[in-house]
Amino acid sequence: MPGGFDAAYAFDVIEHVKDPYAFLREMEQRAALVEVNLLEFEPHEQELHYELPIPELRRYAAQRQLEHYRIYHGSSHLLLYRPEPAGAGRRMRNSARIAAERVRHGLRPSA
Repeated sequence: MPGGFDAAYAFDVIEHVKDPYAFLREMEQRAALVEVNLLEFEPHEQELHYELPIPELRRYAAQRQLEHYRIYHGSSHLLLYRPEPAGAGRRMRNSARIAAERVRHGLRPSA
């Protein structure tokens, strides 16, 4: 198990860092399971928030062992995944799961 922890999670944190991928990689080195929420940027947000590349971060998680994806309150994307790369079939199922959740919230499946 990487870093000795079963899981690492961060809620309302990743939007405060300049490099969200470096942040995720750090979590991945420390735990076998990573959970993070991605908050969509709002124009009235605090200056301490960075706009997250949410579609790219969803794809990043979909390339791994995605365990759970859900949108809450229309703007909070909860990702739970294992850092190991996924095989082609799993990646396709992960992408389909993300698209279905977006459609469930009245959003375009691929954005």
